[in-house]
Amino acid sequence: KCALPICTANEGLSYYKNGNTPMLALVDLVMPEISGKQFLLKIKKINPNYKVIIITGYDLNYAQRKELYDCGASDILAKPYTTKKLLKAVRTVLDKKGET
Repeated sequence: KCALPICTANEGLSYYKNGNTPMLALVDLVMPEISGKQFLLKIKKINPNYKVIIITGYDLNYAQRKELYDCGASDILAKPYTTKKLLKAVRTVLDKKGET
């Protein structure tokens, strides 16, 4: 499958912990249950090399972006975005070998 309809961060963590290993996760910064940053921190404890693209509608400043990258974000994508920009971000992240 190319994409999985996982609706919450906790569903995503459970899916991953049950032995499923999608190539990357697209995670909104603001979600029910836990935030995108909390998801990022939890998934990185399980697999430090797992690729996560954070999606946000907020205008993040340099310090906020740096904090997410320091936590292991592979990329940060601002809303609204085009399909072309999303596909480029996914391709760029997947092409990075062994990097977060």
